[in-house]
Amino acid sequence: MALIASSSCQSQTSGNGGDARGIIIVNAPATGEVRRVFVREGVSVNEGAPIVEIAVRTEGQSAPQAQAEDP
Repeated sequence: MALIASSSCQSQTSGNGGDARGIIIVNAPATGEVRRVFVREGVSVNEGAPIVEIAVRTEGQSAPQAQAEDP
């Protein structure tokens, strides 16, 4: 199941003048695995625009099993 949903973000800039780049903390509505990133570093995005796709495991689904290699 893939999830593209609204989430809250907070940016932390390094305080070097007018540079708006920095660390973005994203509080996703669910836990999961990032499947796709829709934007590249340095690109401005509008409020509410999707930035990542998160694959979410629903209850009852197990984590992917590591496959053993035959010697």
